[in-house]
Amino acid sequence: MIKDTLINEMEKIGFCWNVGSWQEAILDYVVGSKLTEKYDLEGYYVVVPSKKSFNVLKDKKNVEVAPNFMDKPDNFSYKRYNDYDLPENLTFELLRFSDLVLREMPRKKAFRIIENYLSFWDDFFDKHENIKFIVTYPTGGIIGRAAYCIAKKRNIYYFTIDVVGDRALISDINENNANKKLIDIYELYKKNSELSDGERQNVLSYVNSFKNKGAMLCIPDNPTKNINRRFKTLLSLLSFDDKCPWAKRHVIFKDYAKRVYGYFIGKYKIKYDKIRKEEKFVFFPLHLAFDMQVLVRSPFYFNHAELVNSIALALPKDIKIYVKEHPGWIGGGTPLEQMKKIKKIEKVRVIDPSINSHDLIKNSEAVITIASTTGWEAFLYEKTVITFGNAFYSYSDLVYIPERIEQIPKLIKAVLENKKHYTDNKKLWESFIYAVLEASFFANTVVYLKVNDKLNKIEAEKIAKALYDTYQYNLKDENHIQK
Repeated sequence: MIKDTLINEMEKIGFCWNVGSWQEAILDYVVGSKLTEKYDLEGYYVVVPSKKSFNVLKDKKNVEVAPNFMDKPDNFSYKRYNDYDLPENLTFELLRFSDLVLREMPRKKAFRIIENYLSFWDDFFDKHENIKFIVTYPTGGIIGRAAYCIAKKRNIYYFTIDVVGDRALISDINENNANKKLIDIYELYKKNSELSDGERQNVLSYVNSFKNKGAMLCIPDNPTKNINRRFKTLLSLLSFDDKCPWAKRHVIFKDYAKRVYGYFIGKYKIKYDKIRKEEKFVFFPLHLAFDMQVLVRSPFYFNHAELVNSIALALPKDIKIYVKEHPGWIGGGTPLEQMKKIKKIEKVRVIDPSINSHDLIKNSEAVITIASTTGWEAFLYEKTVITFGNAFYSYSDLVYIPERIEQIPKLIKAVLENKKHYTDNKKLWESFIYAVLEASFFANTVVYLKVNDKLNKIEAEKIAKALYDTYQYNLKDENHIQK
């Protein structure tokens, strides 16, 4: 008994990285190596069932391949799960909905696959009891979602790396894209403390830098580059030396054809509207149809057309709603059927997606969003924000969140009448931005790292430090609560 206790005390703290694509595998292992070297942790890597992903890590230590249950769902599970085994905010239906492949399958088969992955993670954590936190990117894929369900049940921290404009945030309140440290700092300064002159200057410098750079997410100068880039992606997918388990090749071709149709044909059917200088409007940026901010964090607002119609009904008669497609996927990010429905709503103008969002934000009466980065941009411009979903900036007292759809008319009237929303609450505005800067870090998490690239190793070190600091912060907070 004493011997077992000593072994447990000497056992290294473990972390697990849920690896997706082969490009992510490169990044994940570089960051993971920094965690093991600098912080003396033990890393484990679970990769999706793709030969290309596995080949990146096959000679490394502690690499395990998640089984592919998509084609043969009955080959593994010996455990049964029901909805009450999941976190309280999740159901099997929601897990199926957030995975783009499972939602196209018959329900019975999809639920069996979900059970298989829940079993896989239960077994994995049984084998590696020293794992204290798991890392992934925001994902609706069932491998990552099942990991979240089992990790939460076992009180294992589950961290996601979220992009916040030109910064990154380690989300540890996973369904809400939030960070405990961010919230704690904000609450501290909101109630008891004042920002120093230096801290306030850092906030203002960040805001001014943001305004000078332009939109955080912008389209290329030539929108057809989107199509060219997707064609190259298509070719790379078809050249895989192993089958892609998530989509058959004819499905990939069909998807690409829809994107091309959406851009070259769909935009003429939609007929984008022009901005009218004399017109009052609120700005509603559309999410991508497969955006994890919607599928995972705000699934009940998936139908953009219905939500836009509800907003239009709630607006005063002299105010329009300007809608713009996501700049990352013009003509395909929002299904054409939904775009047609949105276009038919009387108070709506569908704006050309090449228009810079900053111009729309600055000239709008308010920005209404599900959980878009545009909401954060509007906040930095001191523009009133209403958000329906779970975004990190919705923790600010200056962001309006309707509890029910019926509250929208009353809320919008209050918002439009209050012209001193930020002027009267300057301290809250500065305190929240300061909290975001303190809790986030500048690091390029979207570039696929190369092991021998010196600059990228420096970036990986930043990510590793942020992950370790987040783990330590959660551990300290947990110990404080227990005392």
